[in-house]
Amino acid sequence: MPTIILEDTHATLAELIEDPPSSSIVASAMRINQTHSLQTLVQSTLAHLQSKSTQRDRGNLARFGITAAKFFGVSMANMKPLARGLGRDHELAAGLWETGWYEARMAAALVDEPRRVTPGANGSVVQGLQ
Repeated sequence: MPTIILEDTHATLAELIEDPPSSSIVASAMRINQTHSLQTLVQSTLAHLQSKSTQRDRGNLARFGITAAKFFGVSMANMKPLARGLGRDHELAAGLWETGWYEARMAAALVDEPRRVTPGANGSVVQGLQ
């Protein structure tokens, strides 16, 4: 499994997901999006996913019949708080999808803005998950 090296942004993303400001998780996602470029946010999200990877979850992928070429092994229990922390973001979803990582693509499906997803994009998503 490759190691993703980032600057201090990974800690910032993790802190906002684990301990969001009292106002709302969406507000913390907006703060992330304002302070980091899209590429940095994608890389921070990948690093966060990698940090949540477990041997048990990697084994579960095979048990569930998931044969992705690139995967970390992260449970949905860890994916959902990440998606809530990131909030809805169509550009981020596209960036996560392009990485090819299974969990990044799952996160993309969770954070994308349904109204902005086109029928053509839906087809490529279906093909990418097969």
